[in-house]
Amino acid sequence: MNLKNISTLVFDLDGTLVDSSRDIRTALNMVMKDAGMPQLTLAQVKSLVGHGARSLIERTLKNNKKGRTLSMGDNFLKYYEDHLLDTTKPYRGIRELIAKVKDNYKMAVATNKPYDMALETVKGSKFENIFKVVAGPETTGAHKPDPGMLHHIAKKLRVKPCEMLLIGDGVVDVQTAKNFGCPMCAVTWGFSTKKELKAEKPDFMIDRPSQLLKYLK
Repeated sequence: MNLKNISTLVFDLDGTLVDSSRDIRTALNMVMKDAGMPQLTLAQVKSLVGHGARSLIERTLKNNKKGRTLSMGDNFLKYYEDHLLDTTKPYRGIRELIAKVKDNYKMAVATNKPYDMALETVKGSKFENIFKVVAGPETTGAHKPDPGMLHHIAKKLRVKPCEMLLIGDGVVDVQTAKNFGCPMCAVTWGFSTKKELKAEKPDFMIDRPSQLLKYLK
C-alpha cells in the first residue's frame, strides 16, 4: 500500500484512540436499570457502539416505542456526560504512536460521539494540542458513514481526499472512507471484530498502533 502522498491522519475516537467501553456500559446500564431492563455485558455494548448516542439507545431497545427511546437517550447522555472519563483512557501504544507522527502529519479526529463530549475526551486524554480539528455529528449535521466530517476536515486543513488516511475501528469508518474517497486503515483493538472489518474490505488492517508506522514510511 503506497501512502507516500498522505499528509493528514484522521482518527476515529472511541475504540480507536481511547477505550471508552466501560464508561459507556456503565451509563447505558444505569438507564436500563431505571427502565427495568436487563443489564448489558461489555461485549454487547461494544457491538452496539459506533453510530452515535441516539443510535446506541435505539439499537439497544430495538422495537420499543419512540418516546421511550428519546427519554432513555436523554438520560443516557446526562449520566454519561457526568462520568465521561471515569475509566476512559488511550489504548496501549496510542500515545507512543501519536508522539512519532504528530510532527510529520496534520492530525484530526472524526467521531460520531457528541461534539462537546468528544472535545472533553480529547482534552482529558491530553491530545488537545495535537488534533487541530475535531469533527462530530454537530459539525455537519450528519453521522458517519456520511462523509461530511471528512469534507469539513479537508476544507479546514486544506488537503485533498487522496492526502488523507482515515484510521478507525468500526465498519462505519470503512464505509465513511469509501464514501469520501480516501484510503482507510482498520484497527482491530476496538469495538468491531476482525471478521466484521474484513467483510468491509478496508485498504489495510493493523493489530497494534505501532504497526501503522511501517505503512507510513
